Amino acid sequence: MNRLRGQTLALKSLLMSQSSNTQIPLDLAQAVSTPLQGILYGLSVYMFGVTFLDLTQRHGTPSGKINRTMLTSACLLFITSTMNVVISIYREVNGLIMHRNSLGGPVAYFADLASWHWIFMNVLFLIGMLLGDTIVAYRCYVVWSSIWIIVLPVLLGVTTLATGITLLWNFARSNPNIFNPLITRLTEACFISSLGSNTMSTCLLAYRLWIVDHRSKKYHTSNGNLLHVARIVLDSGAIYSTCLALFVAFYLAKSNVCFILRDLMMPITSICFYMVLIRSAHRTRLETKFDHSLKLDAVQHNAGHLHNVEIHLNKDVSIPEDLQDSRTEYRRLREAEPTTIL
Repeated sequence: MNRLRGQTLALKSLLMSQSSNTQIPLDLAQAVSTPLQGILYGLSVYMFGVTFLDLTQRHGTPSGKINRTMLTSACLLFITSTMNVVISIYREVNGLIMHRNSLGGPVAYFADLASWHWIFMNVLFLIGMLLGDTIVAYRCYVVWSSIWIIVLPVLLGVTTLATGITLLWNFARSNPNIFNPLITRLTEACFISSLGSNTMSTCLLAYRLWIVDHRSKKYHTSNGNLLHVARIVLDSGAIYSTCLALFVAFYLAKSNVCFILRDLMMPITSICFYMVLIRSAHRTRLETKFDHSLKLDAVQHNAGHLHNVEIHLNKDVSIPEDLQDSRTEYRRLREAEPTTIL
């Protein structure tokens, strides 16, 4: 009885909010978001295939080992993204066709926050968001070789998980309006925590790659590859963070555009993850081919000019400690990328 009363009040509140001329109706938001999500999902499927081949065939990996962590993450993102687009299609067909003549019409159907399909979609979304944040934090841990550097991003990730679970529980318990004060506070905490965790880990990761590359250049031990990787990481992080920030902004403005962005976030998360791996692997393959070409040219050039050279070593040469540290750290990161860092 209480739940029915709550649903009636939520429906009245929703219909009043939909009457505004500046508000996008929920059924229109759903009709727009699903095709756009399908386009991005198709792109993510292609990128997943390329990523899967790069990881399993070990193209351009210095160690020649398959990174099971990144491979598992790629598969999990693909699975959650696929399930999410299937549920979106199910909701659109049921809401716009099967329930078009029911009480409240499609708007009431899409506004039911206690429905299993809405809760399941948000569970998938929470998993994808946490997975993306965890991957970036893991990369940050690898390049810094310190657990302390990711303490704050991890705490923000725990906050995202806790507020996300509380949000889902409130959806299932009382079927509130999406813009009521409690739901608004929980949504703000959940998404802002995720945004903070992802942005912080991305910046720390890019800074570490840049500083190691910068120090190595002083001793001519860098080929600029780590700087290129840092740019890739920043590009990916900027795309994800911008989309998440736009979602928060439209949600705080109580605009139904946030529903469109919410549906697009899942394939965007996958695309950003795949983009880093694909671009890095492509760069590594080009460098490998170029290095082989240079070595072959050098061998052919020197083939007819072989002669013995006598070398006398009469003085010990000490290598500065900072040079040793710089070369060691650069070599470690260079060998780890892209199989471990990315």
